[in-house]
Amino acid sequence: MISGLLKKVFGSRNDRLIRQYSQVVRQINALEASVSGLTDAELAARTAAFRERLAQALLRRAREEGYAAVSLAVDKTNTREIELYARHGFERVGESDDTLTMRARLTT
Repeated sequence: MISGLLKKVFGSRNDRLIRQYSQVVRQINALEASVSGLTDAELAARTAAFRERLAQALLRRAREEGYAAVSLAVDKTNTREIELYARHGFERVGESDDTLTMRARLTT
């Protein structure tokens, strides 16, 4: 009885999740106007800037949490990402047939 009343007041778990996701969808849709008018070159530049910020944030967060190093794997043919990681201090430490393993040491 009480659970039924609570469900009527607050909705089911699914109802709450849908409301939460709907907010995120509205935020994403609001970004459409700022992106849809970009040229291919502008969009590519924005994507490159996002990759840089993402790499910086990864390393900053790892340092804040006390990690000594960060390792990652990247497809050998993805030269753009390999160059990005190299700019951020990642070094090649291993490879397989199609994957390159890179590591950045975070301690001095």
